[in-house]
Amino acid sequence: MGCVSRLVVLETVADIQAYLLSHDDYFIIGKGSNVVLSDTSKIKDFIKISSDVFPISCSGPVLEAGAGITVNELMKACQVQGLSGLEFMAGVPASVGGMIAMNFGCWGQEISQKLHSILVVDSRGDLFEMSPDMCQFSYRDSLFQHQDFLILKATFLLEESTTESVKKMATENIKKRVSSQPLRGLTFGSIFKNSEGEYAAKILEEVGLKGVQKGNVGLSDQHANFMINYGDASFDEVANFIEEIQVEVLEKKGIKLETEVKLIR
Repeated sequence: MGCVSRLVVLETVADIQAYLLSHDDYFIIGKGSNVVLSDTSKIKDFIKISSDVFPISCSGPVLEAGAGITVNELMKACQVQGLSGLEFMAGVPASVGGMIAMNFGCWGQEISQKLHSILVVDSRGDLFEMSPDMCQFSYRDSLFQHQDFLILKATFLLEESTTESVKKMATENIKKRVSSQPLRGLTFGSIFKNSEGEYAAKILEEVGLKGVQKGNVGLSDQHANFMINYGDASFDEVANFIEEIQVEVLEKKGIKLETEVKLIR
């Protein structure tokens, strides 16, 4: 696997604007939990938004959180304030910005459904606010994966509840994740997006790939859509195995699986 050549943590809005105006060779990361980096990547900078740029704030059912805030921090704030609606995210190792960019979802809910507005900055350093309708949200996709907009802050419209109720639901969802996914292993989360309403894990099981290992990598025997690094796996091992899986699924099921993990070459 590759290593980040240089990590730039941007601490203020002014820092972000100045950086974008003076650089064009960079990759934006949140927690980096769904990214696999090639050891031959030529990307110069990996940029990360500090959680201090926009701290969490609440007013009634409205919660604001900066892009650099982690899901764990967000869930703690929701519990303290008794705000419900984001419990489906509990236990995911990600940042607010990353979750929005990929339009994270599970169990019938998506983060885009909880958004009121998003503050963004473009490559010229200009700030502007976007409504969810402007963001071209779809299954595991958004405008932010295709155009040079950097998410700075999200405003969520949630439901007023109680600390106890929010904490209970979040805890149950974390237990559900731990019991069904190999979160204690070396994994980058889901490999593939679901296909036309059919779960990718189910497709992989049906073609007999669940638990299959090749070299230092393999599909989890707990959840087929999770790849495990069983040793010192290389980027090429991961990328080649993914391609082989896609070919086999296409041949046996006629389904073209699309990756959810980001392979950075």
